[in-house]
Amino acid sequence: DAAEGWKSVFALPKGASEISCVDGRGRNIYVGTGKGLYRSQDFGRSWRSAFRTFNADKNRVNCVSVSRVDPGKVVIGTDRGVFMSMDSGKRWTDMSANLKMRVRCLALDNGTIFAGGYNGLYSREGESRPWNRLYVVTSGESTGEDNTEEPVEDGDEEPDEERAINGIAIRGGRLYIAVGEKVLCSDDSGRSWNALPPDGISGKVRFILAAGQAYKIYAATEKGVFES
Repeated sequence: DAAEGWKSVFALPKGASEISCVDGRGRNIYVGTGKGLYRSQDFGRSWRSAFRTFNADKNRVNCVSVSRVDPGKVVIGTDRGVFMSMDSGKRWTDMSANLKMRVRCLALDNGTIFAGGYNGLYSREGESRPWNRLYVVTSGESTGEDNTEEPVEDGDEEPDEERAINGIAIRGGRLYIAVGEKVLCSDDSGRSWNALPPDGISGKVRFILAAGQAYKIYAATEKGVFES
């Protein structure tokens, strides 16, 4: 109850410096940190480690998405790829394949996983299919579906925030992504893209939310939250 104020329900594990993401459905709440993923199955009263490996890059959980159709399906993005659980975080499958980049944001749409990072936007349908590149910004902008089995990794150079995919949102058949100070949308599963009108928005877009009932798009930047 908001009238009762705030109370702490989760403390950072030893060695972790910040909480990077949170999501949940029903009783289950998931919190991503630099030391793995933690899960509560009782509305935050108790917590257990749900994902942790010996690889430090894989332990850094940058984003988590729980399916709205199947609450037991959970996907996380780490500094070294994507992992999926079909049983609420008890067992995990490495879905990375050739996608070894730092994953900054994720979205689930039925059986498709969308993953965004410094190298662009990628999608994968099922465990047996490769990742498809849907959008990438280079010295010349490149869009459209591109099946690739070549390794997708972050380069040694300093990450370029202007080219990073910072957010993914889905509403109906429309896909939205946040790139720099722009929000783009696609009505054909990422084969072509259009930019939403930029009038009124200020700052780099960090997160986006597609509100289904209100038919609104919300973009959070370092300067505020904006509505379209």
